[in-house]
Amino acid sequence: MKFKRRGKRKGTQRIRYELMKCCTKEREQWRAEYIARVLRVVQEELETLKKS
Repeated sequence: MKFKRRGKRKGTQRIRYELMKCCTKEREQWRAEYIARVLRVVQEELETLKKS
């Protein structure tokens, strides 16, 4: 009878989950900054069109 090693797999999954949490925060930060830049460009374009 063979036994499966569960402890190592769980530890690896825990590390991956923690890395994903870290990366998720960075992705959310990048996304927020990107959206802010896009909105700023759109606002500048709208102001340009209003002046015309």
